[in-house]
Amino acid sequence: MKVSATDLLANERTFLAWVRTALGVVALGFVIVKFSLFISQLALLNLEPNTILAGMQSKQLLADVIGILMICLGCAMLPLGYFRYRKTDRELSRGNLRNDKMLPLLTVIALVLVVVMLLVYMIL
Repeated sequence: MKVSATDLLANERTFLAWVRTALGVVALGFVIVKFSLFISQLALLNLEPNTILAGMQSKQLLADVIGILMICLGCAMLPLGYFRYRKTDRELSRGNLRNDKMLPLLTVIALVLVVVMLLVYMIL
């Protein structure tokens, strides 16, 4: 079976979507960490440091953990997207393309867990 150019280009667009998503997740993780630091610095300017430090340190730690998890998730998405691209490319060449449901499911589960952590952070 001959592979068409549209199939190859669609596979490449899908890979680039994985890259864009990974970069967005990394950027959001970075923003979460830096924004939390910014908020804690503003709080220190306006109130007594002793009254703030007790509540802010736990929130700062939670924001740091969430941000670092998002950065790690984004970094993990890059090679996963590449391996999926290569797998699809091989399957297109052989003419037996199968739908892979596991990688998108794992990505959604990981992102939902991080978003739930963000909601907990926002509520606290």
